[in-house]
Amino acid sequence: MDLNSQQIGKGLQWFGWLFVLFNGVKYGYGVYDTLSDPSVSAYAPLIVAEGMLFACSGLFIVWLGRRIVRKAERQQATDKPV
Repeated sequence: MDLNSQQIGKGLQWFGWLFVLFNGVKYGYGVYDTLSDPSVSAYAPLIVAEGMLFACSGLFIVWLGRRIVRKAERQQATDKPV
């Protein structure tokens, strides 16, 4: 199977969104669990910050995938003869 840039970009986009979703669920539950225990509830903002850091890295992967797809589409449009 020959992978072109569009397929790689789309794959990166899906991976990025799955990464964001996974970390949202993981850290969302972590914050919920932390807030339910008064002895460690002061650490909830740190868990939120860490979760946001990982979510932003996932969004960066999505952005990178979109950029690859757009570049491939522009290249494909200029390669086709009229």
